Amino acid sequence: QPFTEVGYNVEVPSEQPGLGLTTDYLKGSGGTYRLSWNNAVSYKGLSGGFTFGHLFGQLSNNRRVEFDSIPDAYIAEFLDKLSLRGFYWRFGLQYTHDFKKTDAQGERKPAGKRLIIGAHGNSASEFNTRSSRFAERYNFRYQRQDTILDGSIIEQRGGLPSALAVGVIYEKM
Repeated sequence: QPFTEVGYNVEVPSEQPGLGLTTDYLKGSGGTYRLSWNNAVSYKGLSGGFTFGHLFGQLSNNRRVEFDSIPDAYIAEFLDKLSLRGFYWRFGLQYTHDFKKTDAQGERKPAGKRLIIGAHGNSASEFNTRSSRFAERYNFRYQRQDTILDGSIIEQRGGLPSALAVGVIYEKM
């Protein structure tokens, strides 16, 4: 299932002091996804569930700058790519207690009230990233192209925080 999505294509003209009109073209694509396995069990009033998953994806961001007011100016273009991979897990527990009362025959019957206590959480999850940066400038009129930056693959680590939540509800049915 998609976890995050990137999708934009924006053109931003602006007036720059000393340069005149410039236009930024911003484009982004890609996304991250989660593939998960889920399981749950229930016994009497206690239920529990567990999720184990894999987080993966690739994001791409491109920025092109054109100097519209300068004849024969070079166009600068920057491309950033990021891919990531990691594992995560989550859990949840819920207990339901149905209150009972004894009727005239001495049998225990539902009293129409219950208490539900639940908790869910997830671990702090680490993921690995691989990123690259590329920048070039070019001029169509003179058929010239120049690489400004050809960044090698950079491997890093990131993390998602852990979480824990608890809830209690009393209800009359």
